[in-house]
Amino acid sequence: MPPEALDASYQALIDDLEGASDADFEGGYVAQQQSVHGAAITLFETYRKSGCGGGLAILCGLALPVLEPSGDGGRSCRKAQTRTERQMLDRSDMPYGREAGDPTIEEVHVLWITTGLGCDGDSVSITAASDPSIEDVLLGAIPGLPKVHLHNPVLAYTVGDEFMAPFHQAARGELDNFVVVVEGSIPTRI
Repeated sequence: MPPEALDASYQALIDDLEGASDADFEGGYVAQQQSVHGAAITLFETYRKSGCGGGLAILCGLALPVLEPSGDGGRSCRKAQTRTERQMLDRSDMPYGREAGDPTIEEVHVLWITTGLGCDGDSVSITAASDPSIEDVLLGAIPGLPKVHLHNPVLAYTVGDEFMAPFHQAARGELDNFVVVVEGSIPTRI
């Protein structure tokens, strides 16, 4: 059972933000997020290296490349997003802002885990997306996009062993071309 209250160190972080001026809030928030993100990476590295549970160690190894920061405070991500937005504006007459072409891979599996500390808001929000819609992505309506298999417990119609099969295949190294999505925040202490 989770504790009823935050431990003192995490409560102090929240108290600092609540007491911050408008001018200091953003910098304080970003610094806190970078700190706890680093702690999450350390936790995942520890579990990956400890070998304390085969499946957990494999999951941590799969998640680490996604979690590890570029080391530049997110600036490269913002630059890439701006560059991508400019490219899409330059190609606005094409469907979804991209040239049609054969995908370099035929299919990709999205292994979506909703067991983080949070709600299923991201899963729900993708159902409202419109450019592109989730239907366009899953039905192959976007030129050049590989076939996408979404394995999301909130949106799936399969259950039990049938639903878990691709997760187990990925853990055993039997599933090519997959992405792991962890929805919700990641605990830094257990």
